[in-house]
Amino acid sequence: MHFEVADETIRKWQTQGKLGPAVASRPVTDHNLSIGDRGAEIRPLQEALLARGFDIVPDGIFGAITQAAVIDFQAENGLAPDGIVGPRTKERLGLA
Repeated sequence: MHFEVADETIRKWQTQGKLGPAVASRPVTDHNLSIGDRGAEIRPLQEALLARGFDIVPDGIFGAITQAAVIDFQAENGLAPDGIVGPRTKERLGLA
């Protein structure tokens, strides 16, 4: 299943604990990818999601659609669905 949710709603759900542990419990580094990021690192992420059946266009912009696909991927793969592509998500996507 796939649906889109506003960034504000995702943040609210995170605060309420509906998406697993709070993001603050995991370190965020410069190597993590998240909404608003752009550039060469984003396209391979999007291509990996596309290869796994997510309806996404690799454009190099980590927007709401990419974030929703990441959250879906994380939920389907036993990861905390926070929408942040850190080391564990990268490893599961074959990007590590």
